[in-house]
Amino acid sequence: MQVAKWGNSLAVRLPAVVVEALELKEGDEIE
Repeated sequence: MQVAKWGNSLAVRLPAVVVEALELKEGDEIE
């Protein structure tokens, strides 16, 4: 996974296979 600058914040980019495996969608909150 990669940490990237997103505006004034940092974001972790998740590979598509991880997103699919965890059934994530935009707006989901994770811990």
